[in-house]
Amino acid sequence: MKLRTLLEGLAVLEIVGGVNVDVGGVQGDSRRVRKGDVFVALRGEKVDGHEFIGEAVGAGVSVVVCEEIVGTFPSLTQVRVADSRAALARLASRFHDNPSEGIKVIGITGTNGKTTTSYLIASILETAGLPTGVIGTIAYRIGNRELPAPNTTPPADELQGLLAQMVHAGMQALVMEVSSHALAQHRVDEVMWDGAVFTNLSQDHLDYHKTMESYFDAKKLLFRQLGCGSKKAMAILNLDDPRSEELQRVLQDGVRVVSFGRHPSADIRAEAVEQSVDGCHFILAAGGVQTAISTPLCGAHNVSNCLAAAATAMALGIDRSIIQKGIELVRNVPGRLERVEWPVGVGTFVVFVDYAHTDDALRNVLNTLRPLTKGRLITVFGCGGNRDTTKRPLMGRVAGELSDFSIVTTDNPRNEEPDEIVEQIVTGFGTRNNFSVVLDRREAIRTALAMAQDGDTVLLAGKGHERYQEARGTRTPFDDQKVAGELLESLLVGTKPGGEAWRN
Repeated sequence: MKLRTLLEGLAVLEIVGGVNVDVGGVQGDSRRVRKGDVFVALRGEKVDGHEFIGEAVGAGVSVVVCEEIVGTFPSLTQVRVADSRAALARLASRFHDNPSEGIKVIGITGTNGKTTTSYLIASILETAGLPTGVIGTIAYRIGNRELPAPNTTPPADELQGLLAQMVHAGMQALVMEVSSHALAQHRVDEVMWDGAVFTNLSQDHLDYHKTMESYFDAKKLLFRQLGCGSKKAMAILNLDDPRSEELQRVLQDGVRVVSFGRHPSADIRAEAVEQSVDGCHFILAAGGVQTAISTPLCGAHNVSNCLAAAATAMALGIDRSIIQKGIELVRNVPGRLERVEWPVGVGTFVVFVDYAHTDDALRNVLNTLRPLTKGRLITVFGCGGNRDTTKRPLMGRVAGELSDFSIVTTDNPRNEEPDEIVEQIVTGFGTRNNFSVVLDRREAIRTALAMAQDGDTVLLAGKGHERYQEARGTRTPFDDQKVAGELLESLLVGTKPGGEAWRN
């Protein structure tokens, strides 16, 4: 593709150099550029891509798109724009021939529930005979091929490349988790949406957005995009969250609204809900028709996720029997209230792993487990470093109020000191003394399992599907599910502290 063709429709402020240049790719990361690529210099919180223009030129790029002309380079064309991030999305989409126009694209945003809802929608679409790709926190999936997911929503150049791969691989639909960071950073600007789902909103990512209103404003961007292209779009809104009303006000004319929830005014509702540690049963009520739904996913929050998926599928015209089957086929979602199986298939208590890393998510999970627990509810959790510090005491308060006992431990400390993070969490317990601190996460899990008795529930919260622990720039293998399984096995053949034998 010629540069002049690539630049069509882009708001260009200045061009230094020629436009009759062949373009081999579009990259926003100087470490990935190849000869003939366009390098788009992005300004970040910590790194300014303009500082790497020389490095990109050395790697063979022929064009740089930037917000500031930097020096003079022989045989280099510099294109100045007002916003490099918005330009990257535009250029990447155009380079890949606007791939989102050729596939049904459903975006899911909200604080909690995005991953599970994406799995449920994808299962329903696959059951309906639509090959479906998935982009989200756990992995990027193209048919039977699974790629690691460094970001919930990848940068615009990677995202458009993934969309092009999906179209080429015959995917007819894509379900994508859309993070607030991605929206604020223009990563999904050029995606043509068929629908957008709002799950809920609670405090998270204030280290980046600073205020809840700014955080919600980022979420609104997804819904402002609906109906801006050639597609007829729909908004799938959780009527149990009051923010849905505000989202309706930002929609373009002609965007269809479908609501879900337990709210009596919702288009798709859940009635007669029954819960156990083995899953949920409820009646899906919509348009005067009732459909019985059974899912191995447990918890009221998963009923809401099922409703979001059902509402999306119904809006796409998928039959209820297909929706019912698609939901029931999702046996578990990695790290989302995922049960740890005992090595010998039996046990005296139940262990769950969950990604809950906000106070609202932790509250939802503990409120789910409380009525299902005959004995004590024991929680192991921590908070990530270099993230929103204000939620740490909030998580401590939730754990103190809703758990019988908590073990505060290390999550991913990143570049912070683990004991300092824990000190902030512990302030949330106030005068309660129903907790202990064990900084080593493996030992914290071992302690929880050793103290658990018949009828207890142990929740390992915060890391969920993650298979690593990150500290000081180094990632070491750590999987809560795997570690818990290993410890259960070792404890089955060992003894409890004090020499008491552990018997099934």
